[in-house]
Amino acid sequence: MIRKGLSHRQIVDFYIDKYGERILAAPRPRGFNLTAYILPGAALVAGAGVVILLLRRWKPAPLSAPPPPEQADLAYLEQIERELKEKE
Repeated sequence: MIRKGLSHRQIVDFYIDKYGERILAAPRPRGFNLTAYILPGAALVAGAGVVILLLRRWKPAPLSAPPPPEQADLAYLEQIERELKEKE
């Protein structure tokens, strides 16, 4: 084909006509094939938008003192202190 004087584009078009666009490494950016070029970028932008929106709405819990110990915890702590004193 090169000896016949055909250009690179003409040779590629010949093979596309014969075997279809599946022989190309990347589809031509037209028609439905445009989704292969547009969709990844759109998904990235949409994902970034969701992350930004969630970060703006997120409010960390305020720092506060721990809740007071319950009665069972106090009894357990007293028992530990008694046993430690007995060991001395």
